[in-house]
Amino acid sequence: MDLMKEDLYGFLHPDDDSDDDFNDVAAVPLSTLAAVDLMLQTARGLRYLHSKSIVHRNVKSKNILVKPFIDVLELEYKEGYLTIKLTDFGTSMIKKSITRRSHQTFNVGTRSWMAPEVFFIQEEWMYTDAAQSSPIAHPHKVDVWSFTMVCFEILTREVPFKGELKTRLFHPITVDGLRPVLLNECPKRPVSLIQRCWEYDPRERPDFTEICNELRYIKGLLLTGDKIQIQKLDVRSFVTEPTEVQGPWGGSGGFSFSDGLATGIKRLKVRSEKGVFLCLQVEYDICGQSFQSSLHGEATFGRAEEIKFNYPGEYLQQIEGFVGMTPMRLGNRQVTGISSITFKSNIRSYGPYGGDGGETAFKSGIGKIVGFWGKSGLGIDQIGVFIVNPT
Repeated sequence: MDLMKEDLYGFLHPDDDSDDDFNDVAAVPLSTLAAVDLMLQTARGLRYLHSKSIVHRNVKSKNILVKPFIDVLELEYKEGYLTIKLTDFGTSMIKKSITRRSHQTFNVGTRSWMAPEVFFIQEEWMYTDAAQSSPIAHPHKVDVWSFTMVCFEILTREVPFKGELKTRLFHPITVDGLRPVLLNECPKRPVSLIQRCWEYDPRERPDFTEICNELRYIKGLLLTGDKIQIQKLDVRSFVTEPTEVQGPWGGSGGFSFSDGLATGIKRLKVRSEKGVFLCLQVEYDICGQSFQSSLHGEATFGRAEEIKFNYPGEYLQQIEGFVGMTPMRLGNRQVTGISSITFKSNIRSYGPYGGDGGETAFKSGIGKIVGFWGKSGLGIDQIGVFIVNPT
């Protein structure tokens, strides 16, 4: 492992550690881009752990080691650019080894970063059938809560729940809905993600695949947007019409994705074969700047095609298609997903991609589609849209 300078807590809160020799760097304010980059690096580390069925269970700024970004000289000691590594796996747990709820250790972690479901679990719940659907049956989401407390620290340089009595946090968090106070100056798009990550019900929190996708998207906005848009970073800053969320249509498998909202769609890259819509990648317009989404679905086979709209005069206004059993299989189970899809602009129709039909038809409303969301895995399992009234 590389020699790391210190932990993130010491960098963000230098006044709490007078022996820290890194204070000169910590005194430099974090730029918004540097803050989002720190959040993204941390999320990627946790996504890797979760991909190996490992739950960290003690995510906090003191367990994230940092050093200056010295590979690019112009960034060294400027704007808070850092590289990070996760550490302290003494309380980590391998998810595959858990067969029932009582195998988990209660009250693991540090209270200011601890998920509410870890604080206190009544003994009578341990051996009941309710354990399978209870919050502790979703241990990966414990790390999501703790991660969002680290994000709060990065954006505000405040310790979570500062001034609160740590031994009495359980009731205010679980009953009163207490959460750290985010400053109005914090960029609104990361704030929206944080608020989703600290949902009380762990099943409502996104996983780290979705978190990484959203943070990568935010980073792209910061790299391509002007200073005004960077400071706003809210859908209202580039989508002036009320936005309607439609869908999703499809099966129940795959991993969640959300491209968020843009001002329009310039190009679609798709892959399909008979009976299945495999892959979607979108080139968005965000205030005159192009931004390409992540690949959603399977991009290694199938027929690749491209839809290029004559933007801005031509825009995507509707999708329709079919949901059904696809040729894709997971073990012995055939996957239900998007078997056919057609994209309709205000000028013409493109498709269908996949088959000619399926078990259940779906159709979005008519408007201007400014974003996609859903689930993807071996193909596009679910698809939904963000849609506004065309101006």
